[in-house]
Amino acid sequence: MLRRSLLCAIPSIVLPGHVLFRVAPAIAHELEPGDYGYRHDEFHRYYQLSVVFGGHCFCGDGDCRATIWRPTELKSPIGFDVIVERRWRPLPATVYQPDSFKLPPELFVDKAHVCAEGGGDSSPKISCVIINMRAA
Repeated sequence: MLRRSLLCAIPSIVLPGHVLFRVAPAIAHELEPGDYGYRHDEFHRYYQLSVVFGGHCFCGDGDCRATIWRPTELKSPIGFDVIVERRWRPLPATVYQPDSFKLPPELFVDKAHVCAEGGGDSSPKISCVIINMRAA
């Protein structure tokens, strides 16, 4: 009975020939700052020019992404926390920070950029970060 009631709740579309299809509404999942792939395609070429060719980051399909930062509340040894996968994460002492004077101005539209591998419920490995101090 439960199965039948769920099917009845899904809108129906009738096509020529009287074939009945049930169509479930799509649930949109909007990416937010720090999510895997967030604005990656927009900035990929700038990531390649600035941090990847320096050999410090390996920008994959969405590892590098725009995010936001704050002064550390999580005891980051370098003084900043960033959002990665919808959680504040302290930046490790080993994170690479490129010289901001050598970065394309397009990367300073957002508050920060981070390159992080892994994620989800586990702790992602943050290898590079760009902190836009002008957006403080």
